[in-house]
Amino acid sequence: MKSIIFDTGALTLFYDHDPRVGPFVASLDSGKARCYVSPVTLSEFYYRTCATLGKEVAGVWATQIQERMEVLPGDPRLWISSGLEKCRNTKLSLADAYALALVKSIHGTLLTTDSVLAKSEGCDVRHFPV
Repeated sequence: MKSIIFDTGALTLFYDHDPRVGPFVASLDSGKARCYVSPVTLSEFYYRTCATLGKEVAGVWATQIQERMEVLPGDPRLWISSGLEKCRNTKLSLADAYALALVKSIHGTLLTTDSVLAKSEGCDVRHFPV
C-alpha cells in the first residue's frame, strides 16, 4: 500500500479540487493508499484557512482531514529528525521540515507546492507549482 504525505499547499490543492492531486485522492478513496499529515502541517493549514476563509471553515476542513487522513501523533524521533532537516535547510518552514522528516521515516511520497521542499533529496517528492 502506498503512503502519501500532504504538506499545507497540497491540502489547499485538495480543497481547491485541483486535478493534479486527483490521482492521489483516488488512491486514498479506493483504499490503495494511506494518507498522512503531520500535526504541524494541520496546524499551519488551519491557521491559513482561518485567516482567509474564517474559523468555521477552518474547523470543518480540519475535522474532515482528520477523518480521511491519519494525523500522526508527536513522536520524539520525528521531532529530532524535523529539527535536523530545518537545521540543514533554514529556508524550509518548520511544517515543511516535519513533513520531510515524516516522508523519510515512512518511505512515502510527499505532495507539495513548495519549490524549496521539492528539491529535497533522499525521498519521493511530487511538486505542484502554483
